[in-house]
Amino acid sequence: MSIPPANQSNPLKNYPIIDELDDDIILTVKNISKLIKVHEETVRRWCRNGYVKTLSPFGAYKIRGIDFKNFVIQWYDIKDKHR
Repeated sequence: MSIPPANQSNPLKNYPIIDELDDDIILTVKNISKLIKVHEETVRRWCRNGYVKTLSPFGAYKIRGIDFKNFVIQWYDIKDKHR
């Protein structure tokens, strides 16, 4: 993952467990649901709807660490804009 420019903060700094994930790690729906404490079906829905880039688009979703981080950054940015 690239370092954000000096004038931007790292949105993952509040989520050290996610920030420290290896970019090339392969995560399952179960891994992600436990990591961020959401229901597994929520993660599956994100995958089905294309919010999270997956390696296996038909059922047994696998997500690379970098793709999960990008999703979290996007999600964080969206939540921030609606506050």
